[in-house]
Amino acid sequence: MSLDSYLSNYSSTLYNNPAEVISNAEFLIRSADNKKKIAEAYLLLAFANFYAGKNDIALENVAIANTEALNSSDDYLIDISEFLLQRIYQRYNLYDFSEQYIAKNHSDYGITIKSTQYFNQGNFEKCISTLLQKSKLTVEDNLTLSKAYLKQHQYQKAFNLLQSLEKDSSFGIYFKTRIELFLGEYYFDIRDTNNAVNHYKNALEFAKKINNPYLIADAYYNLGSLYLGKHSIDEFNIYREKYDSILSKNILINQKINNEVFHHQLKVIQLNQEKDENLYKTIIIISITSFLLLLSIYIFILNKKKEKLTLISTIVKTIQDSRNENIIEENENIVKSLQKTDLLSKDKEYAILQKLDSFEKTNKFLFKNVSLGLIASQLDTNTKYLSDVINRHKKKNFNTYINELRIKYILNKLTTDSNYLNYKISYLAEECGFSSHSSFVSAFKSYTGTTPTVFINAITQTNKI
Repeated sequence: MSLDSYLSNYSSTLYNNPAEVISNAEFLIRSADNKKKIAEAYLLLAFANFYAGKNDIALENVAIANTEALNSSDDYLIDISEFLLQRIYQRYNLYDFSEQYIAKNHSDYGITIKSTQYFNQGNFEKCISTLLQKSKLTVEDNLTLSKAYLKQHQYQKAFNLLQSLEKDSSFGIYFKTRIELFLGEYYFDIRDTNNAVNHYKNALEFAKKINNPYLIADAYYNLGSLYLGKHSIDEFNIYREKYDSILSKNILINQKINNEVFHHQLKVIQLNQEKDENLYKTIIIISITSFLLLLSIYIFILNKKKEKLTLISTIVKTIQDSRNENIIEENENIVKSLQKTDLLSKDKEYAILQKLDSFEKTNKFLFKNVSLGLIASQLDTNTKYLSDVINRHKKKNFNTYINELRIKYILNKLTTDSNYLNYKISYLAEECGFSSHSSFVSAFKSYTGTTPTVFINAITQTNKI
């Protein structure tokens, strides 16, 4: 089969058994006798690794294919290679790198990637209108369209589209997985948790068949979020731990991808340099681009977790300074605190502190009926001892302590998952354990110095910049 046949036949081996296609592509690379065949073989290998969830290897493959396509000036292969490059860039929020291809790519691949760029920018109307300009939508286009409908709360349109995709038996396992994930999200949004669970579990089963770690992680994350919304803490902890396990394994892969992006962009610049007679101008371009690439990669790595907050001017600076001061103060006073107790021995106090630290990592503070007595019972101590330890070591009373844990949890969600920026304040309040909208806003403002609405708007504006 040709490369185009693999990509357009959605029931092909590529989407059902990418491992087999990887083996075939590696054979084609060894037997290729010209640059075009080499580029095609590397592209096939790249797509197979991408659908298998091996994004770091896929990026290496497509970078080679893109370089060969540029060398041979093959517009078709350039379009396809840049299409996959952009998909990987967007998966890792490297939108600045993907944008450079959009203006010059006017093929169907360019329209598809342009629509996803609008989606990632939060411009769902533009995403929808761009896709509807195409005479024929691919399954990838339809999935993006359904997700945009969900974001705009056009639930009936989203459901009709997803239901028609679900009934189509011609799609391979990769697309079946994503369809099930989106159906789960639809039912989650309309608060039909039973159907949402079923579709998320179907997605997990499909994802495991092709052993795609990213799709498996998405299924774990969605199941964990759903059970958290249902206040099923045990189930939430199970899926959250599985999600965290996969996420930790991907840290090195993310770093590898950042490095590969940087090196490939330099190769592209060097190719342009060879075609440019003005060497001085090209050296300046390389220097500036290299600096911007390094800066972007550095910011991207920092932003993977809570560090993204530092981009939000005075709001985030206040939060970070407050956290740092608390940490320094706690470190300076911990020895004195352990020595200055009339209530319990140093060993018992240290044991309670250790258990309290473990409690914070379980996210059980999100449970609405959490109380001093309940936690004391779980930590095998009494309320008097626990209250004393929290007052002296955390420098706050129990209620403030729990509220700040909840606010830190939702701050992390807002700064690491752009989906949370679209949720209503009442939903955010419910997810992090507050019993009312007003108590959440009050606690949020007490901790950050501003309201959730102002904070979300600041993050949104920063992301656009």
